[in-house]
Amino acid sequence: YMNKLTLQRISEKLNLSRSYVAQVFKAMTGYTVMEYVMECRLTQAKYLIEMEPHKPLKDVAFESGFESATHFSRYFREKVGVSAKEYRQRRLNNR
Repeated sequence: YMNKLTLQRISEKLNLSRSYVAQVFKAMTGYTVMEYVMECRLTQAKYLIEMEPHKPLKDVAFESGFESATHFSRYFREKVGVSAKEYRQRRLNNR
């Protein structure tokens, strides 16, 4: 999840067609490959925010596999419902 992943690269490594990999992965997990990867990245980002509360959010973004801090911010807010900064603050207040 930390590296740039594409369905093409995954299918090449498995020596299977892209469509077959996509179809089997979706059937087995209920997610597309990229939905799953992004969920892994989000989970890692939340973990880093909680375990390393003083780490800059841009570092959290890159260490979690996001290609840009801007994309991380938008994605985090969309999926979690609050900004990463607000999420961090709430988690610190709950300790």
